[in-house]
Amino acid sequence: MRVKREILIDKMSKVSSVANYKDAKGIIRFDLLEENDETNIGFNLRIFASDGINAVMTTMKVEGKEDRVGTYYIDSRKVTNYLKNLGAFEVDEIDIMLSDEKISILTGKTMFDFPIEVVEDYPVMPAMDLDSIEGEKYVVTCDSMTLHRKMMNTAKTIYPSYDKPILQYTNIICTQDGLDLVSSDGFRITRMLMDAEVINLKTKQPIPGEIVTNINSMVLARLLTPISGVEVSIFITDDLIYVVDSESAISLKTIKAEFPKVRDIIPKADFKSNQVPFKTIWTIEGKEINNSLSLLKAVVINEKNKRVKFNINSEGSFIESDQSKDKGKITIGGEVIGEGIDVNFDINKLDVLNNGIEKLRICFTEANKPVIIYDYSETKEFTNSFLIMPIL
Repeated sequence: MRVKREILIDKMSKVSSVANYKDAKGIIRFDLLEENDETNIGFNLRIFASDGINAVMTTMKVEGKEDRVGTYYIDSRKVTNYLKNLGAFEVDEIDIMLSDEKISILTGKTMFDFPIEVVEDYPVMPAMDLDSIEGEKYVVTCDSMTLHRKMMNTAKTIYPSYDKPILQYTNIICTQDGLDLVSSDGFRITRMLMDAEVINLKTKQPIPGEIVTNINSMVLARLLTPISGVEVSIFITDDLIYVVDSESAISLKTIKAEFPKVRDIIPKADFKSNQVPFKTIWTIEGKEINNSLSLLKAVVINEKNKRVKFNINSEGSFIESDQSKDKGKITIGGEVIGEGIDVNFDINKLDVLNNGIEKLRICFTEANKPVIIYDYSETKEFTNSFLIMPIL
């Protein structure tokens, strides 16, 4: 059978992120299925993986006359690395041959064989039979690109973590207005709001209040297929969340834990009437502050003390690494309203600012108080917001 190399790499990379089941680490399942449409010559290749808790399944059409319909287990790490390195040979399409003993990958210049793995009791994809599932059931419909971006932003708060995260998951609050996504590592809070339609599947009506659940946001962000203008459906039950997008089906176990209401810590300040609880408000382009932080991070990367100082005032602001052996200072722009202020941060905690937001509104009260950051580029206020604790 013949497949596009880049498409296969993308699908295998996503599926492999949950391929960590017992002793079968890195093993994924190939199901080669006959195409039902008699007008097409080809097959469907279904790729599946599970870690025993979460599962993902994706399907792609393949061409050819391969008659080895069946199920095969392969080491995704070896095969994916090989496929990626084939890029040096400017290979666009590859031929795959399956047998009981091996999977052979052929190009015009190369041929490599990988053994078929023997795996016992590999998990199956949980059936999405909503009629047989007891308890309340809901469906959320939203834009896949927006969901992917906001899940990535919440995941950045806890992954990668330089300290052990206190809360290693994202809190999802469903309301009549949409989704409220919240994550925290105890030092930072990220809150993302987005439009979505939430329907109770029993009553077929919008929900009257709030539905709250917890999931592993990094796993979901890795598995989603973000396509602008394409909707994704999220089915929520007491124990599982099923996500169905244009290319994949994803099953995630909900995390049974009481998530503290940290979202209430971030105030909805009235900037239009200037009724705000802040002494200093700094508006800055996201690209400018992230470029500056990247330079300073290169200076302090090997230092034990990763403190950087922000000097923010209306006459000119700068950021400096005053505690490292190799000192750095960067003059930075932006508009400052209010009093000047000096605030210190652990530069590793500022990676949540590297989130693709065009313009940030950074709000200060005191040097030892939480700093609140709002997305100033969204048409709706408070759509994306962050809290970061400074250091002394």
